[in-house]
Amino acid sequence: MQALKALVIGMGIAILAIVAVIIVTLVQRMNGDPVQSAGFGDISVAVPVGCALGQAEAAEGRLILRLEGPPERGCQQAVVLDLESGEVLGRVKAAPGP
Repeated sequence: MQALKALVIGMGIAILAIVAVIIVTLVQRMNGDPVQSAGFGDISVAVPVGCALGQAEAAEGRLILRLEGPPERGCQQAVVLDLESGEVLGRVKAAPGP
């Protein structure tokens, strides 16, 4: 009987702790910094003359822009942007093989 009583008290304390964690988490998310969730706003990405945006894809916190156009103008490339800051992380350019 003593063991059952201790088990019930322990489970009651565990339930109260879980409810407290849920309430604290909800309050923190509701009072979060609105600037953080607003995104990075408007940015400009340098694109070679004569190139156009062929495809855009978001993956793992990054935005990948695939450019299309004449290869001689350097259009065959992908631009990788950070979704949080809008910063250009790098470019992947296609080059002719040997």
